[in-house]
Amino acid sequence: MYRRLPVLLAVVLSAGLLTVGCNIFDWAAEDDPIAEGNALMREGDYAAAAEQFAKAMDEDPENSDARYYHAKAVIHASGFNALRLGSELEEDEFASNDLLPFFGDNWPDEKANRLFGAVRTAVDDLRPIWDGKTHGNFGPRDIDLDLALLVGMRSILQWRDIDFDGTIGPDDFQFDIEWFEGFNADGFALKNLAEYISADKSAGDADLLCNPAHVAIFNELVDSVSTNIDFTADVLTQILSDSVGVDIDVDVVKEMLGFVKDVAHMYKVNDGDDNDYDGQYNEEEIDLIDNDGDGWIDEDSQCQEI
Repeated sequence: MYRRLPVLLAVVLSAGLLTVGCNIFDWAAEDDPIAEGNALMREGDYAAAAEQFAKAMDEDPENSDARYYHAKAVIHASGFNALRLGSELEEDEFASNDLLPFFGDNWPDEKANRLFGAVRTAVDDLRPIWDGKTHGNFGPRDIDLDLALLVGMRSILQWRDIDFDGTIGPDDFQFDIEWFEGFNADGFALKNLAEYISADKSAGDADLLCNPAHVAIFNELVDSVSTNIDFTADVLTQILSDSVGVDIDVDVVKEMLGFVKDVAHMYKVNDGDDNDYDGQYNEEEIDLIDNDGDGWIDEDSQCQEI
């Protein structure tokens, strides 16, 4: 009888391994796209990994693991991991020449568009996790800093997608946004608003007459950027209130995004609001002149429509 014990033990163990659904001996069930995606990530095949995670999202849109890993794979597939992106931003012109991040000669359309597309996809992946609409191993606290930084980057890059088609290319108007030292306040200034607002006119004074379609698009851009920055600030505030150590200075990020929002808010056109908080309403003409003498040009502006 005792000679049969090893055989019986082997039968019992094998039966147990086959009948238990999840156990440490099973690395991955067949056709498990998340496991396959993670294996591809380890191999450095990020595009193929993203396809596997997308498959998992199609099967279960509320799976936070699929959403998180898809966002990660898409960012890596674009060529912008955290180390490279951080290094490039430190070397960018904005650090020394007062340009916004993702602007200037170091960020041609193709490069900016590649990052913009990845960031937009990653935000769409992570937002349901933040909103508490998913299940799995990742919750809002696990992705809050990632989401805040992604939405912040999208807010800045949106200035380069003026036609809202989701891509940055030669058909998009190039705004000239640089650091500006005003008499009463400093910040990022929009230096060529008149060129965009007066574009495609059939006749008239280019400094004073505005294309109404461009005014509407510009104001929509301002609202979109402002909404995204408000959301980012809310997430960063939550991170600070939790007193959890992070590898970046959250206050610095909030300050920079605040400047971007100020640019957006101050330059709305023909909306009847006091956008620069000086007690006047749409007092500037879009003429590249400081009409109200506050050191800023063409902010809180009005123009006569064609």
